[in-house]
Amino acid sequence: MPALKTFDELLKIFLEANERFLSQNAELLITKVSERTLCGALIMAMSGVIRWRGRYFSCYQGKPDLLKE
Repeated sequence: MPALKTFDELLKIFLEANERFLSQNAELLITKVSERTLCGALIMAMSGVIRWRGRYFSCYQGKPDLLKE
């Protein structure tokens, strides 16, 4: 079931990024910045997590090979 595998993988990425976001951006939550700022910080955390995952690393190297699977 590839869809379930993909969902689980995306969930793991999100949970790791969310943990990183919360640990690195507590001050943003305390100072009550805009939702846009929070979303930007979360996407930066997600990008950092995705960048170093083996399956997606080639996308950051300019060689997307995700469709070969």
